This record gives sequence, structure tokens and C-alpha cells, in this order.
Amino acid sequence: MYNTIVIRTQLILGGTTMNLEEDYFFQCPYCSADIWVKIDQTGGRKQTFMQDCEVCCQPIDIRLTVGQEGVEAFNAEREA
Repeated sequence: MYNTIVIRTQLILGGTTMNLEEDYFFQCPYCSADIWVKIDQTGGRKQTFMQDCEVCCQPIDIRLTVGQEGVEAFNAEREA
């Protein structure tokens, strides 16, 4: 399983750069398809949400931790 950050939307205020969003790629825990989720950097340090796989339509439980440099921890599991 791999994770890759590929696109970031940034806001620059007073010389400080803040990432607002990033696309995070991962493999579906059901069908192993390569899919992605848009991470909202302003949504809080710890985030939990569900997203359906774009290929097999199964619900994926996503839990992540966001830090100053972006996603620090990411976990995608089958719905419990």
C-alpha cells in the first residue's frame, strides 16, 4: 500500500505559507484500486470521515492527522 501527496492549494499571508487542501492517493481496502481523497487542511488536526470507493462503491472509513507540513498519519479501512 502506498500514499502520495500530489496537489496542494496554498495561501500566503505575511510571508507565511499555509496549505489549504491536498489530494491524497491511497488504495481501496476492498478492491485495491488506486483512488484519492481531497484533504481539507483547515478541517482540524484529527479528521474522520467516510468516502465511497470510486471503483467498487464500497464505504471507506478514513482517519487522518494533519500537521503543519500536511498529512502526518493516514488510515483507510473497511467500514466497521
